Amino acid sequence: MSGFAPLWPDMPGKDFFAGAAAFAAVKGDTISAQSFSGAYLAGSYAANQGSSYAGAYFRLALSFRPHDKMAQRELLLSLIDDGNYTQAVQTAAAMRADSDPSIRPIIQLVLAAEAFKKQHYAQVNAAIGTTKGDNESLLWVFFTSWADYGSGRKVRALHNLQRAHFSEWYSFLSYYNTALIQDLSRNTAEAAAAYEKALKYKQLAEMAPEAYEHLLIAYIGFIQRSNGKQAAIRRLDRAQAGLSAPAPIVQTLRRQLEQGRIIPPIVTNPAQGAAEFAYDIGSTFLRAGEDLYADIYLQTALFLYPENEAALFRLGILAAKSGRREKAQAFFARIAPNSPYFDDAELLLALGLNRKLADSSKADKKDTQAAAELEKMIARSPDKAPLQNVLANIYLQNGNYSAAINLLNNMISRLAKPEGKDWSLYFQRGIAYERSKNWQKAEENFREALRLAPQNADVLNYYGYSLTDRGIRLEEGLDMVRKAADLRQQDGAVIDSLGWAYYKLGRYDEAVTTLEKAVRLEPGESSINDHLGDAYWKIGRKLDAVFQWNHALAFNPDPGEEAAIKAKLQFGLPEQTGNAAP
Repeated sequence: MSGFAPLWPDMPGKDFFAGAAAFAAVKGDTISAQSFSGAYLAGSYAANQGSSYAGAYFRLALSFRPHDKMAQRELLLSLIDDGNYTQAVQTAAAMRADSDPSIRPIIQLVLAAEAFKKQHYAQVNAAIGTTKGDNESLLWVFFTSWADYGSGRKVRALHNLQRAHFSEWYSFLSYYNTALIQDLSRNTAEAAAAYEKALKYKQLAEMAPEAYEHLLIAYIGFIQRSNGKQAAIRRLDRAQAGLSAPAPIVQTLRRQLEQGRIIPPIVTNPAQGAAEFAYDIGSTFLRAGEDLYADIYLQTALFLYPENEAALFRLGILAAKSGRREKAQAFFARIAPNSPYFDDAELLLALGLNRKLADSSKADKKDTQAAAELEKMIARSPDKAPLQNVLANIYLQNGNYSAAINLLNNMISRLAKPEGKDWSLYFQRGIAYERSKNWQKAEENFREALRLAPQNADVLNYYGYSLTDRGIRLEEGLDMVRKAADLRQQDGAVIDSLGWAYYKLGRYDEAVTTLEKAVRLEPGESSINDHLGDAYWKIGRKLDAVFQWNHALAFNPDPGEEAAIKAKLQFGLPEQTGNAAP
């Protein structure tokens, strides 16, 4: 699921809304509607557009039908999305008695957050009710644990957290929250042990980097307070060994340590503990494209901890992603200039993440404007490398490969000795050379990137796919994409690379199984559907192949790919193309 589609129906557009104008209208700050349907449709459209009028229209709809479950649900969600959590609490309390099961978990979350805010910890448990031990109920274990801790029942809180070892993700969260509680209780040995256990889940640095980087900040700050600056720096460096380039916030953390600045605790009270859990869940939903749930949890984190700059930053990204630039600016404007998130916030505004709503004819112009803004930011920035890295990405996206190569040559020439954090420079330069049809130089750069970051899934996937797609050193390419797939088991693009490697090796049954999984993960990706169609054809499932190729056409492939797919629909795959790219 992506965006607000399941609960905020996708309206056909302004022409449709104009037809509903006879039943609903806005004059000044006053809204009106002549019927439940008029108010509900107007609210749905306003919600889709990110308008603050959505809540008012749904409230008006409920004046016609006070117990309508759909309108109640839409009202609550619109209030949360608008950041009006106080009214969301009032609405949730009114809905609690006869709420629909589909909205009940959100009502529980909102009421529990309000109880945390007031330090009414017994009411947290009352709001949540009895948990059943299933996957969804495990989410509540973390809230009730922080409520128990706030009530002075630390032993019970820690015991509850032990119930959460349902999967690697929950185990990570269990150890991390245990560490935060022990840290807050000044139990140094117990906190250190729990932090270390959480830190062992290194695969989450790729799958859920926002949660993992917060773990790093909390633990490194703990070590600094317990054992001093040098011990904290050494542990941070060990934690980063073998990972991708550190996130900007982790780079900022290291600079602050070197400067002798004290790293404050992430959590100082139970409400902030609950906020940290909500942030970890919300940021992970955002990365997975589950925007509705990302919004709910991140707004909850901000309500519990209004100075939470991490939540402000992610909510800004979410607003920009859906084209609501003004709302994104409002979130980013609340981030202090000395915050580690400030430069990234400014950068995202320069890039204009709302370009997903722009048509393709405007995209090049937007990229050119973004590049110009970045050049200005680079000129005044003391730390130019991160911005230059992004500028190189823009050049790659625009197909300006020579500009990308020149910029990356300049950046690489200033390196005294390449380190693990520099892998992306060589990776980007390799892509620029590969797309410029200079495979020899591309491969030199891919190999250097892989030497610097041997467990980096992006490098393994791109390099391995490039080898297999060219039909060279197929076993080596298969080994690379298999490693990438182990690191990112839920990434459809990576699983597609593995399936395509099997295809190029003539292992068509394995290709089909793997590519079917890739399509399940990324059903709307044209190239993956195309690859699955090829694999079906090779094992004799020709009707299924035609079905997948038609699917691929429906998802707007590039012009060259579109022509190739249409040719396959007309003539099928010739026998001799088993080891050639489609």
